[in-house]
Amino acid sequence: YVCDVCKIGLQGTVSLSQEDALTVSLIQVTGPAHIPLIDPRWQELFLHYNRLVHLEYSSDNSDDILVQACGSMAKHAEQSSNLASLCLHVSRMVRDMENTIDNEEKPSSSSGSTSTASSRIALVGKARATCGALNLLRILVHRILVTAAGDRESNGSIDYEDLKCVFTYRSREGSHSARRGRKSGPTDNRDAGLEILTSILSLISLIGKPASKKLSPKSKAN
Repeated sequence: YVCDVCKIGLQGTVSLSQEDALTVSLIQVTGPAHIPLIDPRWQELFLHYNRLVHLEYSSDNSDDILVQACGSMAKHAEQSSNLASLCLHVSRMVRDMENTIDNEEKPSSSSGSTSTASSRIALVGKARATCGALNLLRILVHRILVTAAGDRESNGSIDYEDLKCVFTYRSREGSHSARRGRKSGPTDNRDAGLEILTSILSLISLIGKPASKKLSPKSKAN
């Protein structure tokens, strides 16, 4: 499945138009309005995974839709929590793919090429969708970090509290609770930065297990 997914990157970049359905989704999730974690608009965005994986940022054209979307996200991410929400969705997708890989490597009681083929197809589909979402997250996070670095040149330092807020998912329920003077619950704020790092490192650890076994002291002794 890894080879299959890697072939996606050989197809060139994607161009967007104002009437494009992907453009509409990008404008929505990068705007100032908070989009809840369970909102179906996130799934609508991820359905464009085969094009998301080909997106590439280019600052040469300020009128480019992706450039404008990145600028909008950098401006509104702290207020909207939408970048944090994207992090949480990608984290979930990575964990789901990890579970699928782990289950496929375990001995199965059912035999037959049909079962194996269908599981491989499902795994490739999850990998493609995850790669598309990861690429979009990579582009958006990069622009936010570049913006923060620019602020450092202007102000002499980076406001790490602002960056922390950008990667903290705050539900509207938590905001309403705070306004009413109630203590926020544990699910109101989620550290999306920690979740995405943990899920990616966990996947890398799982993929690297066979290689580590080959290099184990016991193997060397034999």
